[in-house]
Amino acid sequence: MSGTSVSGKIISTVKPNGDGNFTTLALWEDWADADPLSTGHAGYWAECYKGGNLGVVDVTGWSVSATADNHPKIYAAEGQGHGGDVTDGAYIQTGSDNGIESSGGIAGLHIDGIRIDGNHAGLKVIDMASTSSVAVLYQTVENCYIHSTNAGYIMGIYCGNLVADNGAVTKNVVIRNNIIENEYGSTNILAGFAIAIGAAALSGFTAAVTNGFIHNNTIVSRSGDTDNNAKGIGWYYTSGKTLNLYVENNYISMEDASSGGLIAYPVIIGGTLNITVRNNGQSTDADITSQGLNDDTNYPGHTTTINATQANQFNDRASGDYSLKETAVLRDSGKVPTSYGFSYISVPSTDVLGNTRAQFGTWDIGAYEHLEEVALTGGDVVHKPCFMGRCCRWRI
Repeated sequence: MSGTSVSGKIISTVKPNGDGNFTTLALWEDWADADPLSTGHAGYWAECYKGGNLGVVDVTGWSVSATADNHPKIYAAEGQGHGGDVTDGAYIQTGSDNGIESSGGIAGLHIDGIRIDGNHAGLKVIDMASTSSVAVLYQTVENCYIHSTNAGYIMGIYCGNLVADNGAVTKNVVIRNNIIENEYGSTNILAGFAIAIGAAALSGFTAAVTNGFIHNNTIVSRSGDTDNNAKGIGWYYTSGKTLNLYVENNYISMEDASSGGLIAYPVIIGGTLNITVRNNGQSTDADITSQGLNDDTNYPGHTTTINATQANQFNDRASGDYSLKETAVLRDSGKVPTSYGFSYISVPSTDVLGNTRAQFGTWDIGAYEHLEEVALTGGDVVHKPCFMGRCCRWRI
């Protein structure tokens, strides 16, 4: 048996330096493909470590009956995550394949804390678009640091019931606390989205529902991108499909391209879109485009922060440090996001580094929650360890 059995989960260590159960995610997936422990793939967890490229992984075809406690997971081990640094942490470097792929719609797949670098046109960093007729309970992508160059279409996270008419399925997707650097797009209709989600099919009208919760992501275009195709969050819905979407507390800045940050594409007229767009921050009002999303009458509270330029919000934007400055207007500009309403998805309570939300009463916009020095009784500063090597500072 590879890995350690804990409460029905088979936790395998994936260490590129060679002293774990597996040296790549592909080898872990090859072993788990056969389901040697007869768990229906639900209990296979890959605990990822630093030491080199973990390699791409494709879990398409897994058979999973997911529950809150029993679902497949790919995650950075404690102390092995990126810690907000694009040059550090357990990572996947994509090449001729998508970084993490489950195009059949794997129930319960949970991706947490991995750094993923995409560098191939036309491929996705995370592809979780369902073409399966099997109902998908939920999927979660959180706390990841995604960076891509030479991307084609949908360079970042691709989710929902998409492409094929896959029956009357319901898919619940949570995308939260991710940092996504969007550098290069294409002229494809789907373009270079950081996040794309939908309830859509190119043909067929079978009723299907996607519930998407996109909360507290930091999305930026940080290269000298002038191709007008780097975009932020896109959604799609077609005839017979329903998309219930909540886009809240995200920071979306396409400063290096003239494209908008929030874009809706009704590919075929006739689908149903129910959308809540609120408490998002962006550099200009042009970052919300198409479908009247900058219309406060139809979309009240679509944003709380305009002119939140990258340079004025982040401690070191040039090096990819998107933690918030003391003076950032993104601080205390968010709200508690809409409840998922699902017992099998944990409520949001931390930021990308595991720090508690909210600090001192009000949520911040973006992946980070700003940490403050608090004067309690006066005296020395005490460093209290928090997560991934970061610390909170308290005055006592």
